Amino acid sequence: REEAEEDKQKENPGGGVAKGRMSYDEEESSEESEEESSEVKEKDKEGKEEEEKEKRGKRCRVCGEFFADARMHYRHRMSQHGDAENLKVRPFVEGEEPWLDEQGEVDEGLMREYHVNLPHILADDQEGAIRMEYNFPTNNLNRGLEEVCEFVDEIFQKEQSSFKLNLSLGLILSNRVSGDYRYFIPYDNATLLERSSVISSRADLDRLKRKILALNLETNVVVNRPDTQWDMHMITNVKFVLYRLNYAL
Repeated sequence: REEAEEDKQKENPGGGVAKGRMSYDEEESSEESEEESSEVKEKDKEGKEEEEKEKRGKRCRVCGEFFADARMHYRHRMSQHGDAENLKVRPFVEGEEPWLDEQGEVDEGLMREYHVNLPHILADDQEGAIRMEYNFPTNNLNRGLEEVCEFVDEIFQKEQSSFKLNLSLGLILSNRVSGDYRYFIPYDNATLLERSSVISSRADLDRLKRKILALNLETNVVVNRPDTQWDMHMITNVKFVLYRLNYAL
């Protein structure tokens, strides 16, 4: 017994728990701390992943639904929260929709892309004291550039003072690889004319129409398409942006 006591004293001369070792309670407490630390790190990781997801995606301001990318968010916003009121009349009659082929078969993808973007395609004119937007829905300009000239004549008849204007196209492009369709809004920075035309007389109007008739729409689309896989499928609307000047027509 005395020898055993001496051996214990040698192993732990200070008594109590040997130095460098933990009691059972201390070991349990340490394991719990490690588990809590691991849970905190996991939560921090999840939180950072959610933050990154939020940065990459879009959340609908109206209903709060989250979307992985901006395109999905846009389609949701247009189809679910788009302004369905105050839209212009569709530029075709029933049975002549652009998504119907000669046999009456429906191109579901084209029909869906058109309907999702109705708030842009059939948008009403936007009245302002100085800046005015005229939107003309069209069935792929089936009367050619003469149809655009008719739009210009209509604007000229409505305006009381001189103005300068430019125009841009709303387009549905098709991808020759995937077969997908995509609508492109008529942006102010993708105008058909290099410079806005000032209209203060009938002679100015005639010069503008000659410029329009000389346009090559295919060239304009090629310049503004995302890449070479996309081709113009149809023109959906023509938007004119007009700035009123101070002197009468």
